[in-house]
Amino acid sequence: DPCPQLLVQPTIDDAEGFSKEEIAPMIRDNSTIRNLVAKSKSKDSSSTLKKKSYPGGPLHIIGANSALGFRRITVKEVKFDEIDAYPPSAGQEGDQIKLGIRRTDTYWDRKIILGSTPVNRNTSKIEASWENSDQRFRYYPCPHCNFFQILKFENLKFEKENPMDAEFVCINCGVLIEHSFLQWMDERAYWKASKPEVVGHAGYHLWSAMSYSPNATWGHIAKEFLDTKNHPEQLKTFVNTWLGESWEERGDAPEWEKIFNRPKYYKRNIIPAKGLFLVAGMDVQKDRFEIEIVAFGRKRECYSVDYRVIHGGPESESAWKKVASLLEEEF
Repeated sequence: DPCPQLLVQPTIDDAEGFSKEEIAPMIRDNSTIRNLVAKSKSKDSSSTLKKKSYPGGPLHIIGANSALGFRRITVKEVKFDEIDAYPPSAGQEGDQIKLGIRRTDTYWDRKIILGSTPVNRNTSKIEASWENSDQRFRYYPCPHCNFFQILKFENLKFEKENPMDAEFVCINCGVLIEHSFLQWMDERAYWKASKPEVVGHAGYHLWSAMSYSPNATWGHIAKEFLDTKNHPEQLKTFVNTWLGESWEERGDAPEWEKIFNRPKYYKRNIIPAKGLFLVAGMDVQKDRFEIEIVAFGRKRECYSVDYRVIHGGPESESAWKKVASLLEEEF
């Protein structure tokens, strides 16, 4: 389906490297494509390192750190690669994904593809896109009982002494499955959406156990885990690149995250624990006093007990009396 396309790599250097190391060899080694793509010539700009021209094309290859790359381009398909490695902004122009999608506005049948190795939980762009997708997982049949299931790392069984002999255990029959069955299983596998109610946004999760690579066998996965599990930075790389999952810091989370995850709900005006003392904080405005009453505990608990607004500013004697009365209340 030849059409105008935009491919966005994390940086301009990545774009040039991808063009040289991936696109150029593909064109060179595939005679059908080679005869369609215009040849690069010094005096002919129809095909260059960052632009490949062909009937129905061209393909633009740009870096996400360049705002200029998103200008004067109209495409039917835009492909964002390794989006978790994108810089925060394309120059001064903002989010690269939004910029790229705008380049497809004139096509009713446009296609937008995002792919990446995830990095950090809560800041991962690919994880955010995955959460909004229909979340498709690949289901593989057990060669022993034909029960279809997802290959999950927790079901990979291995011994510390012989990790290269790792096998998956079937969640239905309990029989161990050797890596040699992978191709047989994959030829019969299918993708299934876990959120079928989402329409128009397909998401696919892939990880190393699904690969045919000779250096990403189930045994290699087990060995890599054992080699990295006691080294946080190396384990992060394993989780990101081998499991295809985002990394969540444990124990070193920012203070705001620790606090954010601690709230409990309770009725106002009722102190939910013993051993607390009350503090009233007041904001003085020209026409009112706004007061919050907070309870603090011995273990740094903090409860917002009540919030009052007393009308009448600093010149109002009656307002000050109400403030004094409030300080005498019991809860």
